[in-house]
Order: sequence, then C-alpha cells, then structure tokens
Amino acid sequence: SNLRDWGSMPFDGVLGLGFPVLTRTPGPTFLEALNSTGALEKMVFGFYLPKDEPGQLVLGGVDPDHIASDFTWVPVLFEKWWT
Repeated sequence: SNLRDWGSMPFDGVLGLGFPVLTRTPGPTFLEALNSTGALEKMVFGFYLPKDEPGQLVLGGVDPDHIASDFTWVPVLFEKWWT
C-alpha cells in the first residue's frame, strides 16, 4: 500500500483511540476494551512528543513529569476525528 492512499485504507484508526461512533467494526475500541477490564485509572490518554528524545503514550492518565500547566477541560461538541 502507498501512504498516499491513507484515507481509503480499510481501518478506522491506528490504535483505537477515537470515538466509538467512528468505528467501522462492531465491538469496543482499544481504549474501551482496556477500560472494561479495570486496567485504566481514567478513560483518558495523552501523548508526550518531544523534539529530540523518545516520545510517550500514556493510557489511563498523564505523566506528571510532562505537564507544563493545569488542564482546561472543555466539552466535546462533535464526536469526530481528533488531529
């Protein structure tokens, strides 16, 4: 497959971190499945994407070593793709 054909590939996400309404197959998303087992403290995830060192994906919370300020929570108006 060519990366230019990304939009026509037959999957609905790279890891299942999108909203359940966007899935193309029945069943829980990856995050929903983890949450249903009790493996997550909270139903959240975060990325740490530095420039010159390895990045990090945190499931179920955040890494306090990579927080620059307090969070501001806002409601999601449309369950669409996040970018």
